[in-house]
Amino acid sequence: MTMNNASRRQVLQCLRELADIDFQERVWIKGEGPEVSSYPELVSQLYDDTSLGDLLERGEGEPVFSSETDSLLQQLSTILDDTEAHASTADVLRTPQWAKIRSLALRASKLVEESMAE
Repeated sequence: MTMNNASRRQVLQCLRELADIDFQERVWIKGEGPEVSSYPELVSQLYDDTSLGDLLERGEGEPVFSSETDSLLQQLSTILDDTEAHASTADVLRTPQWAKIRSLALRASKLVEESMAE
């Protein structure tokens, strides 16, 4: 099973949002802007709606993006799974763990973008 271009674009958009603290504070915390998004919704879009979670879990044959990118996306998934689900989004965004999530998402977004340009 491979990922179609629409799903790849959605993965890229989700990663950009995960990397962008200004977006997160504006949209997730303050509820400002034309965008409608939340932390749980974004994680669901990234791993469930795109089937990325299933594709990474299977790990059969060809990588989804590249070995390096898939590894980063798996690390990101693990850290997101470990993030306190019952804490408020504002509290989660202030944790050192969230800084690591943003960093991984930024690195992964750049790699995904590069792979889509090829």
